[in-house]
Amino acid sequence: MNAYIDSGVFIDYLVGRGHAGPYLRSADRRGRTPAQLGQDAEACLTRLATGHVTLTSPLSCYEVEEALYRELKRSATGVAHGDRFIIPAARAVITQTLVTINLFGIRMVDLTSAIIAAQCQNIELQMRGVRAADALHVTTAVLAGAEMIISTDDDILKLDGVFTAGNGTPLRCVDTDIALTLIS
Repeated sequence: MNAYIDSGVFIDYLVGRGHAGPYLRSADRRGRTPAQLGQDAEACLTRLATGHVTLTSPLSCYEVEEALYRELKRSATGVAHGDRFIIPAARAVITQTLVTINLFGIRMVDLTSAIIAAQCQNIELQMRGVRAADALHVTTAVLAGAEMIISTDDDILKLDGVFTAGNGTPLRCVDTDIALTLIS
């Protein structure tokens, strides 16, 4: 199986690992606690690391940093020179994401001008109101031959079965709990 990992899976995995966890994921999602989300993400990444091709994009690293930055910014409202302290703290989560990518043998697919052009030409994504970042994740996954996108993003999850995967079957867009039932 070829699986594409969206940034939310990295966020789930990093909960409980390092300084960023409590800021990145503090609320339940679809009936699962942050701890359960982290366990599901780890189980998915572990299963995919043995005998599967796992992909992501540099965009995932940006989104993980941006998620932490937004949360830290909220807590530093009114702090003089806050950004100068928040940015290095948020930037460190990229290193943690890269460690995760390395640990699980995930291949980073280059974000190229061809992917951006394909995303812009995809009328289906436009008609469904899929914004740039999510459209780039979907387009990258499709062009890289993914059969499944594992995501925590409702806008991507709504695309389950809409596009064709690299093997000619419907592209699955699922959260980690469903992915665990599909990964052998």
